Amino acid sequence: MIVRTSLSQWDTLTYDATCPPGTAVVYDILDIDYNLLAAGLTSGSNLHDFSITSPTIRLRCNLSTADGFATPVAHSARVTWLRHPDHLVESRWSAVLSSMTSGTWHVDDATDALEDGSVLHPFDAIQEAIDAADAGETVIVHDGTFSGVGNRDIDFRGKALTVRSASGPDHTTIDCGGAGRGFVFHSGEGLGSLLEGVLITNGAATRGTAIACAQSGPLIRNCMIVSNTASAEGGAIHCDAASPRFVNCTITRNSAPSGAALACSSASQSYPSSVTLASCIVWNGADSFALADESVLAMSYCCVQSGFPGIGVISQDPLFINPTARDFHLLSEFGRWDRAAARFVCDDATSPYIDAGDPAGEFSREPQRNGGRVNMGAFGNTREASRSRLKLVGDVNDDCKVNLLDLLNVRDRVNTVCPQ
Repeated sequence: MIVRTSLSQWDTLTYDATCPPGTAVVYDILDIDYNLLAAGLTSGSNLHDFSITSPTIRLRCNLSTADGFATPVAHSARVTWLRHPDHLVESRWSAVLSSMTSGTWHVDDATDALEDGSVLHPFDAIQEAIDAADAGETVIVHDGTFSGVGNRDIDFRGKALTVRSASGPDHTTIDCGGAGRGFVFHSGEGLGSLLEGVLITNGAATRGTAIACAQSGPLIRNCMIVSNTASAEGGAIHCDAASPRFVNCTITRNSAPSGAALACSSASQSYPSSVTLASCIVWNGADSFALADESVLAMSYCCVQSGFPGIGVISQDPLFINPTARDFHLLSEFGRWDRAAARFVCDDATSPYIDAGDPAGEFSREPQRNGGRVNMGAFGNTREASRSRLKLVGDVNDDCKVNLLDLLNVRDRVNTVCPQ
């Protein structure tokens, strides 16, 4: 739990806290940027012993148990600092304590005075959650639109953690507002640093306005990168001596003088990048890629409007439902997710990119009638993946439903073949 407070001088920390049987509560002290100043403080600790001089600190409350797990429990805590011999300064709050072994932090787009990253009091900035999280933990970004400081130029800070949406890229938007980038990876992040299931839009920078990678190799999965603009190169993505991997992403409507979708270059012109795209849709015009410094783009089972060498790379129209409304679900005669109706509906055409992704790619999250192969694009291997040609048992009239109409259809056919 993170608690903000501001005091001009520090002395003794004391607190009251009601904890479940068999548990203990201790506090970590962090500065405003989440740098650890002191760990494992208990009631009666003298903060002068830790040389804490920051005028503003954060408290992280840790609930520990003998077996490493505790059921979350609501309680009230009182923390008191002795600032001068003649008076006390108190801070009170209500909180939900839980074992930090769960390793999950939450973010929503609402303001909450009690925000601590818990499911009941999520942070309102993704950067706050990343800064609070440790390696191996997960940041869940709830449905909504995220903008402003802390929700653009988001930095993983070299941590091997997961940042993912709660419901997928059609429900969680990172809106840079023309004031910066979406995400920055520049501290040696590897494939253990995962960004999943968000829409990044309205980025604006010299290069790499949605995602900028330098000397790092994160994994980007099930993301939509739409309508970002660079003034020099890499309208969506820029890589400098980087090796990111993009899986099941949709990259479209981005712009730049060079490399509207992706540009690779280094300031010294001597450090190549190696970028991988698999099961992605890049529908971004003729000038999609700009590869300098002997950089390599390895592409497989992707849709590329301008064409590109690679196994399974094709350039047919992906048949998005409504790009103007940023609805990039794939049309299907056999069932396509309708965001307004919140159910599957049938179209008059079927995208060629259903069941066309990497044959070795994961598809287990796709709904039944998935054809046993992942779709291309941001909704591949998600619950909103468009359905394939496999027929629903009992769906006689091919309307993607089994109901009374199918029974009536069978009756009519029987009467036609065997008239009374």
